[in-house]
Amino acid sequence: MGIMVYELKSKKVDLVQCIPFLSWQAFMVLPFIMQAGKMETDAAALQLMGIEIINLVLVLHLVLMRRHQRKSRRSDSLWIKKVNAVLGSGYFYMAIFLLIALYHIISLRGNIPLFEKFRSDPMAAAQMREEAGKLLNVPFFMKYFFRWATNLIAPLAIIAFFNCKHYIMAAVQAVLAVFYAMITTAKSNLLFFVMVLAIYFLAEYYRKITKKMWVGAAVLLMLLLIRPVSFFIGSPYSGFHYKVDKWADEPMAHRMQFIEYPEGYPVDYQKYNYVLRRMVLTPAAVSHEWYSYIASGEEFFGYSDLLPSSKSREAETVVAASPANIVGLWAYSEKWPEKIGQTISANASPDADAYARGGWLGVVISAVILLAILQALDILRNREHYVSEGLYTAAMGVLALALPSASVHAILIAQGLLPVLLGMGVLYFMDIQPMNEDESLNGETSC
Repeated sequence: MGIMVYELKSKKVDLVQCIPFLSWQAFMVLPFIMQAGKMETDAAALQLMGIEIINLVLVLHLVLMRRHQRKSRRSDSLWIKKVNAVLGSGYFYMAIFLLIALYHIISLRGNIPLFEKFRSDPMAAAQMREEAGKLLNVPFFMKYFFRWATNLIAPLAIIAFFNCKHYIMAAVQAVLAVFYAMITTAKSNLLFFVMVLAIYFLAEYYRKITKKMWVGAAVLLMLLLIRPVSFFIGSPYSGFHYKVDKWADEPMAHRMQFIEYPEGYPVDYQKYNYVLRRMVLTPAAVSHEWYSYIASGEEFFGYSDLLPSSKSREAETVVAASPANIVGLWAYSEKWPEKIGQTISANASPDADAYARGGWLGVVISAVILLAILQALDILRNREHYVSEGLYTAAMGVLALALPSASVHAILIAQGLLPVLLGMGVLYFMDIQPMNEDESLNGETSC
C-alpha cells in the first residue's frame, strides 16, 4: 500500500492504474484474513502462498508501471482515416450491441428469466437464468459475445457518443444496455457495465476534482455508510453476529447463507448481508475449496478442458466436465443439496485455479501472464484517444470485479480482456488518433 501511495504522490501513475491492486486487497487479502480461522489449516497455508504470489505480481506492476504516452503523429493515410472514423463512432458499437442482444433474445425462445422471476419459485427462476446463460444451446463463442456486449461494447458506444456530445444517444444506449443486462437477471453483467463507466469518468475527471469536492464526497459517503455499518455492528442478524450452530466451523461466507430473518425484516438489511457475502467474502471462501480439493488427495485438473474441442459438446456436458463444477459439487452439493444445483460453477481466483491445474508451476505461469497483461495495457494505453481510454477503463472494470474470482484464462476470454488488448493494439500500432470536430473525412467525422 505504501508503494502505491508513493507512486501516486510522485505522479508516476494515476489512480485508475492502481485498481487491480486495490481490488485484490479488498476482495481477496482482507476477506481471507477475516475467514482464515475457519478454514482447513493445510489448505489455508497453500492459499496464503498463492495469494501472496499474485500480490507480489500486483506490487511489481505498481513499481514497473509508468505514465506511458508516446508522441504520436497524425497519419495522412486515407484508409487509416476511414478506420478511425468507424472506430470512433458510437453508432458502430451500438449496431454491434443490438445484433448480439437480438440474437440472444431470439435464442431464448420466449423464456425470459426476468419475467419468470415474478411468477415462480426462486429455484425455478435460478434454473432459467442458467439456461439463458451457460446452458443456452448456442455456439459456445456466442456466450462470450453475450457478456462482452454489456461489459465492453455498450460502454464503448456510450463513451463514443459522450465524446461526440450526442448525449441523447448515449442515454438511449445506456437504457438498452441496462434492459439487456436485466433480462437474464444476472446481476454481474449490470455491475460490470456500471463499473466500466464509473472508472472511465473517474479517469477523465478525477484530477479536475477540487479538495472541497473530495471532502464533500467523503462526507456523503460517510452518511451513506451510517446505516449499513450500524447494522453490521449492532444487529443480531448481521453476518458478523448471527449464530448457525450446525455450520459454526464454516467460513463466514458459507454461514451467512443460513441466516433466517423474522417476517417483515427490512429488505435493505438483508441486501447488506447479501453484498457482504457475495462480493466481499465469497471469492476467498470459494477459492479455498479449490486448494482443499487438491489437498484432500485429488489429482491436478490439467488444461485439457480449455481446448476448443472440449467446448464442442452439449452445454450441460461442457459445464459438468469443468473443474469449477467438479469442485462446486465436491465442496457444496453434499452439504447443501437444497441450495446447490447440479450445474454449479465454483469460480476460483487466478492463484487457486492455476494451483488446481498445474501446482506451483501453474501459479507462477499464471502470475507471469497476469503481469504481462497489466504491463501491455499500460503500454498500449493512449489517453488522447477516447476509444483507447474506453478500452483501458473497460479492462480496469473487468479486473476490479473479476480478478478475485476468475482465472487468468477466464479474465482474458470470458470477461473480454483479450478483445480489449486487440483493440488497443490496433489503435497503437496503426497510430490512429482521435478524429475531432476540426477534422473531416469527405465532410464527415466519426461523430
